[in-house]
Amino acid sequence: MPSTSVNLNLVLGARILGILFNSVLYGMLLIQAYKYYQAAFAKDSILLKCLIGFLCVLETLHSIFLWHHIYILTIVKFGNLTALNEISWSLCGAMAVTTLIIVTVQFFFLHRLYTISGSGYLPTIFIPVQLIRIGFGLAAVAIASSTTLDGLATRFRWLLITLFALNSIIDSGTALSLAISFQKNYNPLLRTQKLSEKLIAWTIETGLLPSIYSLIEVVLMITTENLFWSFFWIQASTLYCNAILSFLNGRISLRTAKAASHIPATSLGSRHVTTNTVG
Repeated sequence: MPSTSVNLNLVLGARILGILFNSVLYGMLLIQAYKYYQAAFAKDSILLKCLIGFLCVLETLHSIFLWHHIYILTIVKFGNLTALNEISWSLCGAMAVTTLIIVTVQFFFLHRLYTISGSGYLPTIFIPVQLIRIGFGLAAVAIASSTTLDGLATRFRWLLITLFALNSIIDSGTALSLAISFQKNYNPLLRTQKLSEKLIAWTIETGLLPSIYSLIEVVLMITTENLFWSFFWIQASTLYCNAILSFLNGRISLRTAKAASHIPATSLGSRHVTTNTVG
């Protein structure tokens, strides 16, 4: 990257702002994780609770990698414009952790889709797409370890565009499928439309936001030559972690909606201490 062509607003500014916003999302994640464990959902499996802990550890590692990366750029190598184009080991580590978090969360939602729909047909549709997405993610991490940001964003632009597009397809498809399953399975059992509508809105809100981020990344990769897409990519893994916790913690507010009959514990769960449990 020639020093005369460096636009600090797009090359460094996007990363600084992205890491700043990511730190805010990380704080929200810790609050949500605390809220989840305090809620004490009795019928949530130990495996699920361990999964949430595992994601929190991964996101902590992801944030540390990003903080280290920006510290190197702004302190250790301050004024070194060539360093702005380098993919440091910490940035490469953040990419690897991001891939692991996104894949884990997407598989969680696919499993939840299988549980709620009672059929393996819908999740099976997304499995091949998910496997292709994993392959592209691993390829991107491997390439990043031996190239520069310019090289990754130019020579391998097609790979990043495909990767972001697959994320958007999986996330939006899973969210809409979950919403359809809620409407199909629960609506006939409810006294009013209130809980049904709340279930559907809650599912779409938690699933579509990561999809929108991925779609924005695709648009920026196609329409621009700069690295502003990194602003959204930096926050991606934290957004996914917040999505899964929002999905799980949303069950607390759903208890305030009155239902006429049983709603399966696999979707709502129950808490240790409560007098108005559902299921």
